[in-house]
Amino acid sequence: MMLVIQSIIVYGFIMWVMTYNGKIAYRNQYPLGFGNGNRYANTEVPMSTLFTKPYFIVPLFVFSIFAALRFRVGEDCEAYKQIFYELNRFGESFRRTEIEPLFVYLSKITYVITQSHYLLFFILALLQIGLYCSSCKRNTYVLIFLSIVLFLSGEYWSWMNGVRQNIAACTFVAITPLLIKKKWWYIGLLIYLAMQMHKSALIIAPLCISAYFLKSRIPNKYLQLCILLLCFFMMNKYNSVLLDIGVWAGEAGYDETSIAAYSELQETNRNFGFRMILLYIVHAIVIWFSDRMPLFYNDEKFNMWYNLYFIGICLSLVFYNSFTMTRILYYLVIFMPLVLSHLLFYFYHNKKGYLLLICILLLVIRTIYTMYVNLPDVTNETFFYKFDI
Repeated sequence: MMLVIQSIIVYGFIMWVMTYNGKIAYRNQYPLGFGNGNRYANTEVPMSTLFTKPYFIVPLFVFSIFAALRFRVGEDCEAYKQIFYELNRFGESFRRTEIEPLFVYLSKITYVITQSHYLLFFILALLQIGLYCSSCKRNTYVLIFLSIVLFLSGEYWSWMNGVRQNIAACTFVAITPLLIKKKWWYIGLLIYLAMQMHKSALIIAPLCISAYFLKSRIPNKYLQLCILLLCFFMMNKYNSVLLDIGVWAGEAGYDETSIAAYSELQETNRNFGFRMILLYIVHAIVIWFSDRMPLFYNDEKFNMWYNLYFIGICLSLVFYNSFTMTRILYYLVIFMPLVLSHLLFYFYHNKKGYLLLICILLLVIRTIYTMYVNLPDVTNETFFYKFDI
């Protein structure tokens, strides 16, 4: 029970800090409220803003500090620590597969400075949340609900799990505003750097081309609901031979240990259960209002984010138990917190409190149920927050 209380306090504190500062950032951009004057309308918001304004830097650092101090939060948490110390004590020769150079360099540099993994974990988390929030510099209303969605949807534990790939996926999120501005040189540089963290980031290149053409409009909501339902009925009916785990997952940057661990994990969670039902009810609500939000936001970037998110949640159903495809789809599902945050702000601004409450309640019930499921297995679970000090 102490783990439950501790987790509620820690996760609740992070959400409160991020939400509180998100409101400050929003009021700074829209002093008279959304739609009544945008202070950033005709100005460029540099990346340095994230690390000079207290309402940006405080939540980024709080998020990263608790990520650095965590113990067994996320399936890969302890594996990353082991790799970190083995890299610095035995060199890269102990690994049967190659580790991307940027992670190796960061591991070695931080080890020289601190002799421990804490600084590395802090930097990795800061890269995730910093890159992600950089896409919202001109859309600060998203920051009000971002942390709530990030935690209650379960996406936070994905970030704490496949850390290197999620950094690459967050890089793709950071790239999307550059796509609107057609800053191809910067995009190419970011893709290259992302590949130095996880080589599966190569997929960002074709995704960027697709994303650029997804900024114009959002499909009819009834068509979307039909597609989502069709994808549900297609769940696990693909030809698994074409997605052989041993071949494709290895090429995507995963060693045999990771593949075996995740394959076993998926074998024990094959059912589309209560938690996923609740989450997809929220997705259905998002789709139902997808014809109104583009008019409300009038933002090509939102259209792009939404279409990538929709493709992601649909394909996640079709390939529900595929290790390889689940990992590849990180690059699309990563947009879920952004889109859900847009939905919650839409309800908040338009005084649709009952819809806002319903969505949050569904996500809260999902989180409580996750706690209930994990409580009996406190030795092996990776959900509850535990300090590594």
